[in-house]
Amino acid sequence: MKVDEKSVKVSANYFAICVVLLVGIAPFFRGLFFETEMEIHLLGTSVLMLCAVVLMFFSGKSLPDSSKRAVNQIWRSPYFIALGFLMLCYGLTFYAAINPRMALFTWLRQVDYLVVFIFAFIATLFMYEAKKRQVGNYLLWFLLAITIMGTAVSAIAIAAAQGFVTLNGAIMDSRLCSTLQYPNTLAAFLTVPFLTGIHITSSLRNRYVTAVSAGMTFLILLAVLGTQSRGAWMLIPLFIFFYWLGQKEKKTNLACLVLLFTVAIAVSSGTVGPEAQQGKQNGMALAITLAITAGVGAVWLVGLPHLINWEQAGIAVRDSSVGSEQKPKKRWNSNIVAIGGIAVLLLVIFGAYMLFSGSENPVLQRIASINTGDNNFRERLVFYSDAWRMGLERPLLGWGGGGWKAGYRAFQSFLYNTTEVHNHFLQVWVETGILGFLSFVSVFLMIPFGLYSLLKIDSGKNELHASSIWTIGISALALALHSAFDFNLSLSAVSLLLWALIGVYGACELIAGTGVSSVFNREINQTTSRANKTRRSGAVSFALLNGALFLLMLPLVIFPFLFRGAESEIGAYQSALNQKDFQGALNHLQQTMESDRWKSDYPIATAQLLVTNYERAADEKMKARMLEESERLARKSVELDAYNTGAHMLLAQVLIARGNYDEALAEAELGKSRSPWLVTAYMDAAKVNSDVAIRQRLALSQGQGQPNWKVQSEQALNRVLEIATEASSKKETLPAALKSLWRHPPDLTLTPELAFMAGKAALLLGDPVKAEQMLASATEQRDDVTKTLVELWRGAAMKKRGDNKGNEIIEAARVTSVMASNEYSVMKQLGL
Repeated sequence: MKVDEKSVKVSANYFAICVVLLVGIAPFFRGLFFETEMEIHLLGTSVLMLCAVVLMFFSGKSLPDSSKRAVNQIWRSPYFIALGFLMLCYGLTFYAAINPRMALFTWLRQVDYLVVFIFAFIATLFMYEAKKRQVGNYLLWFLLAITIMGTAVSAIAIAAAQGFVTLNGAIMDSRLCSTLQYPNTLAAFLTVPFLTGIHITSSLRNRYVTAVSAGMTFLILLAVLGTQSRGAWMLIPLFIFFYWLGQKEKKTNLACLVLLFTVAIAVSSGTVGPEAQQGKQNGMALAITLAITAGVGAVWLVGLPHLINWEQAGIAVRDSSVGSEQKPKKRWNSNIVAIGGIAVLLLVIFGAYMLFSGSENPVLQRIASINTGDNNFRERLVFYSDAWRMGLERPLLGWGGGGWKAGYRAFQSFLYNTTEVHNHFLQVWVETGILGFLSFVSVFLMIPFGLYSLLKIDSGKNELHASSIWTIGISALALALHSAFDFNLSLSAVSLLLWALIGVYGACELIAGTGVSSVFNREINQTTSRANKTRRSGAVSFALLNGALFLLMLPLVIFPFLFRGAESEIGAYQSALNQKDFQGALNHLQQTMESDRWKSDYPIATAQLLVTNYERAADEKMKARMLEESERLARKSVELDAYNTGAHMLLAQVLIARGNYDEALAEAELGKSRSPWLVTAYMDAAKVNSDVAIRQRLALSQGQGQPNWKVQSEQALNRVLEIATEASSKKETLPAALKSLWRHPPDLTLTPELAFMAGKAALLLGDPVKAEQMLASATEQRDDVTKTLVELWRGAAMKKRGDNKGNEIIEAARVTSVMASNEYSVMKQLGL
């Protein structure tokens, strides 16, 4: 073997293995939804990138010019341009993000995705250079790897349902989640290995491999059924139809689909449904699953030769009809129609049997419950409307990565709790504005164009397997379309799979000369004279790619190490806090902020620690310094998380401690506006106003206040009453359609805490009747100490009204605790 050929094969195999590793392990770490697991993946990607840079550096001289020119094509790939620009948009939005820390980590995710795209793209081009006409086999092996990954994820889900695997989050409300945490996401993710499994089962001619593939695909479909995802069931027929259109072996594919769906639906209830989930090991369900899986494989092993003969007979008839009369072609079409009709009939009969035989099959029940009046569907429409409105506020660069999560409460039409838009296209719109949105959407507009042009290619004369390319393209579209109704792509495991599919598909477009790629690029097989002219540019582009990989590697190494260092310090901080070591806890928090200076949680925790402990300081100067530092950190937390209501309220409390009452009141109003439907925001705002008013009145009673404090305290007390009234009535202003969707706690109503503060305010304003009414509502406090405080104020209201029983209530309450005694002292100073 020549040195240059060996270098090409080594490079091709390395990049292919990298793609399989990066995509294959991702689902098994909670879908890489959380930062802790994602940091590990980022570090792993950086290691593989470093190895790739070293490999390409040392093998660059031995690689043939044709391989270098092939790699050069990535710079003009429309898919690389679109996804690369999307990554740059996420990077640029960091500087305008309302939460820079979220924006930074979201950008790191995008870098990781782009690297996987590059690896998949290069692997396909190198494999083409190494094996030429055998590259179709590489595509089949790539699809087989995806199928194996999907089978492993499905097996974990099924085993968890049957009680043989204990995994936190693997089951949610009797619905399968596996390692991906969410049933709908699992269904969307498994759609890809299901399609690739069908393709492998129907395309390969090795009976044993296809038999195993049939069994794996059955397990994948069984897991999809176990998710009970209505969104997946709405889209799966559409995906299957378009997948089937581009397959060469249409009869074999159809037979495989009928077999798998019929058997999987028949056994789903007893193997993955609620009745199979007994909370203990279900040996019968496991035995049925294994037996049916083996049976499906055996049926395919026996039936495949007959299906091949049947398929070839149809093809022979079709080929013989070319240029002659059209009867054979009609016969071919009639066969397809007949087979499809039989399949549909079988499924309808079986479904009717399951529905009317008294079986409580959860799959069919979920399908039957699909309707546009469903609350989940209507609620998501509200998400989309709010996201669109939020994006219009910053249409150019958006709100930055994580912008929806950081700021959605300020734009929500009523109270719901979702950190994701449940539509990734709109999420990109919110986070990156129009530029990032167009770059992301363009990818999924280019793929259908490429698939359409692929239909015109004679796969028998083409160097690639057109049906395999078609499967990859349809799989990418299926994943993207499902993500238009859910937050699947917020899990990096799903995004990595999608970017890998796009990378392989984009390279195949270049090689096959189809789609938009054919417009952007010249043919790879160039003449010798033109190759000589581009030799230098190919080498330069090859070196440029190597340099780009090295530069992209740096943030994937640096930031995860910084973040993990901060996380380790947080653990030490918690330990010191539990041991009541104030100084040690403070030191660990300072180290944390040095490692991760973008995360608002750390200055918030430090400011909170300082403001709650400044009274312990030995002298007044130390107290002043602690309060000054807590204010600085509280302001920093507001800068780092501008739409965090808690950060604004913390700053307001610090400002109160420093005597800056005007700014504290303004900050409380701003914080409340960030969460207009969250009752805790009303409670916090009321507390700030109440604290300011009481402090001012105490100061006035001691002759230390400012002249305007009397009026300002009355305004603050009236504001407490206004906030309580608003909280109790705002929900009634909602349209009936939105009000009916409110189902998440906490409810926006007059809470006991709000009633307590409103009662205090009314009493201080000289309205004991209203105060007593409010305080009567406040007696529903869960905390006994707070109940005692309520009784103190209720007794004072009764006393003010002339009811002598109030004195008895006050005397009984004030001796119950030190806090009650202190509260009584404050009340006396206030003239109560």
